[in-house]
Amino acid sequence: GDYKVNPNLTLTYHFAQLEDIYQQHYVGLKNSFALGGGVLKSDIRYFDADKAGAGLAGKVDNRALSTRVAYSYKGHSLGGGYQEQFGDTPFTYVDGTNTYLFSDCLLYTSRCV
Repeated sequence: GDYKVNPNLTLTYHFAQLEDIYQQHYVGLKNSFALGGGVLKSDIRYFDADKAGAGLAGKVDNRALSTRVAYSYKGHSLGGGYQEQFGDTPFTYVDGTNTYLFSDCLLYTSRCV
């Protein structure tokens, strides 16, 4: 679910489970505000995955933090981000789907926006 606290702040929580394989929690915070004639935007995404039920895929132990900050002014934008993985296994996702990590986004697209 998404909860729009105000026009500039959105909080998000999603839960997904692939029965007897793994489950994943996602928490997000998206914020923007006017700054010096432009707009500063931030987007923070946190994922927590572990095995579910019988754990048919084996061990799943991953947490990921994926962040992005950008400043837009008169049609120009400059931004950067930070991403880190924690745990004993790689990031867990279903092949062919969007991971929703910023490192998986294609440049100049809105795929992860």
